[in-house]
Amino acid sequence: MVGFVAGADARISPSRHLADLATAQGVGPVVHVPHGIEADWHGDAGEGTRTDGPFLFLGTVVAHKGPDLVVRAWRQLPAGPGLRVHGSVVDGALLLGHPAGGLLDRAGTRAALDGARALVVGSRWHENAPLVVLEARARGCPVIAPRLGGLPELIEPGVDG
Repeated sequence: MVGFVAGADARISPSRHLADLATAQGVGPVVHVPHGIEADWHGDAGEGTRTDGPFLFLGTVVAHKGPDLVVRAWRQLPAGPGLRVHGSVVDGALLLGHPAGGLLDRAGTRAALDGARALVVGSRWHENAPLVVLEARARGCPVIAPRLGGLPELIEPGVDG
């Protein structure tokens, strides 16, 4: 694979993390080009309601996305804020008995982010530049995520995470 990628005329990555990692592994120079978000995503429809809303996990329910870590952490909180889980369920055991909604369309995703206390990313692996984090930031929804991969590039503690 390195030979195939190294022979490309250009290599781009949506995170500096992946660009640096690929360059270090000898695939040649990789240019960092961040993801963009469509203009209609921008806005803070949830201002003033964030402290009343639930925590939100949006993603595929698979081990590397860490939904079980999110559910376990949520269960350690004092009673109060809820947790909504939405996404494709590949491994239901990772929900630890917590209910999950299905996939959300664009409008449903916006509404969920607008009403959420925070988006919680439980990834166990080095995420590159998850679109859901950019969507949350565009909607003014704080993000709680591990310091792995490209995630620290997207989230500034105390500002939007």
